[in-house]
Amino acid sequence: MNIEELKIRDKVINILCQKTEIQPEKLAYENDTKALTGPLFRLNARDMTYFFMEVKKEFSLKLNIEQIKAYEFNTIAGIIELIKKYRENQ
Repeated sequence: MNIEELKIRDKVINILCQKTEIQPEKLAYENDTKALTGPLFRLNARDMTYFFMEVKKEFSLKLNIEQIKAYEFNTIAGIIELIKKYRENQ
């Protein structure tokens, strides 16, 4: 991970900790590719909605429904990639 990705990850992790009840020890790098709605993190639709809205606000993102349907917003690694792509296309 480069410095930009680390900064993005830190902000994403901070939002996750503020908006959900995920224990910080579960937010290790090796879990970045695990589904936020899966058995490790267990976020429900409400948690994901609040999290999504905060990430969108923090990074001034404009995501389309296709990205959500394609589960691009379902892992920490996927969210980092979405943010990077969005920044590159601005």
